[in-house]
Amino acid sequence: MDLHMTRSRPRRRRNPRWRWVVSGIMLALVLVISLLVYFLNSVNREEDAKEAAAIQRANEAIQLISVDEVEKFVWYDTIFVIHGKDASNTDQIVWVGKEKVDVKRAADGVDKAFIADQILSSYLDAEIKQIKPGIKDGELVYQAFVYRKDEEGTKRHYYHFFRFDNGQRIGEGYPMPNQ
Repeated sequence: MDLHMTRSRPRRRRNPRWRWVVSGIMLALVLVISLLVYFLNSVNREEDAKEAAAIQRANEAIQLISVDEVEKFVWYDTIFVIHGKDASNTDQIVWVGKEKVDVKRAADGVDKAFIADQILSSYLDAEIKQIKPGIKDGELVYQAFVYRKDEEGTKRHYYHFFRFDNGQRIGEGYPMPNQ
């Protein structure tokens, strides 16, 4: 009786090529993700620096003891709108543009809820996407981004503008093209 056992197939290599391929793909994936995170962080650093500069300019116009919110408004120019409190604990809103800084007490104008009520009373089927303060044609305004039906009954997006001081509508709105 022969005690030798023979193999029916040849021995495979211990480190096949597919392990190197998978390792290379994983390394490339980690590298791509790292570069993407670095790029996104650099974009955020630029925006944070712009916001910090706007807050500094706002503090030169009126000393804010706290900043509650910073909103970026883009229409013809880029405006930063800063919501905060002054030393007497009064709510203030500061519009910081390239050349000019406007300061108003929040109580001197209407709020976003008032603008939302204006829109919903005019357009019952409207879906309000966003309301934010800004400057249009040198006037302090609220900009409302709304999804509603047009004259033909087609749903589309509109930009509507309202005066900050009294909430009066400015024009009929700007329709966005349907895609």
